[in-house]
Amino acid sequence: MADAGPGLEYQLFVFSLNDLGEKRPRTWLGSRVGFALKVRQAVSLAIDREAIVRLVYQGRGAALWGPVTPGNARWANTAIRYPGRSLDKSRQLLAEAGFRAENGDAGEPKLVDADGKPVEFSIITSSSNTDRAKMATLLQDDLKQLGIRVQVVPLELRSLIDRVTQTKEYAACVLGIASLTPIRTRQ
Repeated sequence: MADAGPGLEYQLFVFSLNDLGEKRPRTWLGSRVGFALKVRQAVSLAIDREAIVRLVYQGRGAALWGPVTPGNARWANTAIRYPGRSLDKSRQLLAEAGFRAENGDAGEPKLVDADGKPVEFSIITSSSNTDRAKMATLLQDDLKQLGIRVQVVPLELRSLIDRVTQTKEYAACVLGIASLTPIRTRQ
């Protein structure tokens, strides 16, 4: 089998920032921009992207920090350096946003908000895609190290797409996007 080089497919982990009123009021993702930004940055810094590449894709992938893959030579900017995984920096950002770590029932860390409520949410993903299910489980493990409880909810693809695009009833989602149109590389 020949190696055709980097592809244009990428996997996303996204939070829903939609306010659905009583169905799902905004909680710790916040309505305050700076607050929500620190929470998302903290979660991003806690994710072990290299482990995802290694364990889900057997090393045949690239850790991404945005929506442009190395396969897109026109838009990929290799000069940008991204921070590595840092649970310490993640904890610092969460503390700045008003969260604190406590000991859970079994001695494991438990992150609570300013009101003392545990920080927890669910990640929806496609039940038919084992790579995305593995990725969601790795995210669950990464965030558990911060004391964030995550439930992985596998859904049939149509239900997943409906939640993301129609009802918006989800907290976070792992899904993939692929370009079917080839991109010309620079000559």
